[in-house]
Amino acid sequence: MKNLTIILFFLIGISANSQTFNVKGIQKYCETDRTDSRERYLSVLQNDSVIVENVKTRFGEFKIKGLKEGFYTLKFTNIFGQIVNQKVEILKSGNPISICVDTFQETNEKTLFSELKNQDKLIIEYTSSGCFHFDKEQMEFYYEKNKFIAELYISEKLVKRKKLDSKSLEYLIEFEKKVKQMKNNMGGCTTSDLYVFSLNNKSGFSVSDSSCDWNGYRKLKKEILNYKK
Repeated sequence: MKNLTIILFFLIGISANSQTFNVKGIQKYCETDRTDSRERYLSVLQNDSVIVENVKTRFGEFKIKGLKEGFYTLKFTNIFGQIVNQKVEILKSGNPISICVDTFQETNEKTLFSELKNQDKLIIEYTSSGCFHFDKEQMEFYYEKNKFIAELYISEKLVKRKKLDSKSLEYLIEFEKKVKQMKNNMGGCTTSDLYVFSLNNKSGFSVSDSSCDWNGYRKLKKEILNYKK
C-alpha cells in the first residue's frame, strides 16, 4: 500500500509538471505605458532553443499556446530595428506578460554629442510632414563660458534657451544613437520625420523616420527644454 501511495504521488507530480497553458500577452511602449497596436511577430525560446515561432500580435495583444511553467525568452524586433531577447517567467496561473517594444539596445558607437568641444556648434534640423501638417524646427547646442547651452528655433525665431547639465548631455547622446537606428524603421505611416545633424556647418548625417513608432523629437524638446507645445 505504501508503494502504491508513492507511485500515485509520483504520477500526480508528472501530470502537474506536464500541464501546459495558453499565455496572453501585450506589447507596449513601456516608457509611456501605452499599448503598441502595430502588428509584429515574436518567437519563444527555452534553453537557447526556439520552441515557438512567428507568434503574431494583433491590436497589441498576442497568445502563446502550449507553454509549461518555467522561464522563457521572448525574441522580437524593437522600434529601432534591433533584436531584443526579453526573459519572462510563466506560472501555473497563466500570468499575462508584456514586451517593451521601445527598449533600446546600447550600440556603443561614437556620437557627435559625445565629442562636442568648446568651440563647436551642433545643429539638429527637424522636419515633419504629413497629410495635414508641415513642421520645421531647429535645435542648436554649444558651449558658452564652459556652460552647455541649447536653443530652440521655430520658424527661424528663437523660442527657448536653456543651460544643460550632464544628465541632459547623456540623454542627447542616447537620442543621437536612437536616431541612427531609426533608419531600420518599418515604415507604413503617412507622416515622415527628417533629422539632419550637422557640426560646425559641415554635413553630419540625416535620417528619415516614417514609422510613427517613436516621436523622438517631441520627447527631446520636453526632456531637454521642458517645451511641450
